[in-house]
Amino acid sequence: MKSILCGQDSTSDGGAQTSSGRYHMVLGSPGSGKTTAIVSLIKILAKMKQRVLLVNFTNQAIDNVLIRLKDSGFNDFIRVTNNPSSVDELLRENVKTYSMFETMD
Repeated sequence: MKSILCGQDSTSDGGAQTSSGRYHMVLGSPGSGKTTAIVSLIKILAKMKQRVLLVNFTNQAIDNVLIRLKDSGFNDFIRVTNNPSSVDELLRENVKTYSMFETMD
């Protein structure tokens, strides 16, 4: 697993520290730049035609990243949830429920 550490805890020069693997975990204290780093990484990976799965312990953190993406003009994402009403209104047009995937070919 790759870890990208944000803020003062990452490295002595404040940069990112990674190890080998296919997955990335962004770590850092509040206000350390995690959301900004994630948004930048998603946009770079999208330009490289890579798929990204973004997961977090809280729905609010996911919505914060997706709102930042949308504000930057990037709208090529799906927000998956069981409860569309829990998703920020700015993201509702991008919502798919789990049941929608059951009926996809």
